[in-house]
Amino acid sequence: PHNTYLLTSSDQDGWWVDDQGGGDSFNTLLNSYWDKYPVLQLPSNASAHQIILEDNLLYLPQVEADEHWYWDMLPAPSSKEYPFNINHLPENMVPEQNGYIRIVVNGSTEAGNVNPDHHLEVNINGQVVADEWWDGIGRKMVEGSFPANLLRNGENSLTISSPGDTGVAADIYHLDWIKIYHPRTFQAVGDQLFFNAPGD
Repeated sequence: PHNTYLLTSSDQDGWWVDDQGGGDSFNTLLNSYWDKYPVLQLPSNASAHQIILEDNLLYLPQVEADEHWYWDMLPAPSSKEYPFNINHLPENMVPEQNGYIRIVVNGSTEAGNVNPDHHLEVNINGQVVADEWWDGIGRKMVEGSFPANLLRNGENSLTISSPGDTGVAADIYHLDWIKIYHPRTFQAVGDQLFFNAPGD
């Protein structure tokens, strides 16, 4: 087997990437099932925008998938915080206008006598936005919709919690990436504005 490595340079700080589109590799990702934009209820002055949080720090050759690089290990019970920044949120959003989150983890343990044997909770700014139970080893997407007015311009906080309440002796995950979709005003940055519209 062969592993392909892509080295990139970014002026962003560390693991935070605000991917506004462009480039063949980005378009390929958008066409895959896990990376299609969810349907958001948006204010009239906004489009859907995607933030990607990812870092490749842990190499797991034993994972039975094409992806072997992961960001973090999450053993139960534990909680870890991942701060992120948002700019150009519309003002006066209402709860019906929503954001969306997707998190991909690899469940690294299983217990044959317990079903389900995994449980994760995701909080944004102190509010639960996803709560998922599932069973078995392998990659899993945890996702959820939440009121967009939960977000704020500037720094926000995302916490992933593994409560350890399934009754298994060991419950361990490896985090791959986090994607947050939110309303964003039509505000150019560096004289450029990228946005999606219905019908692509």
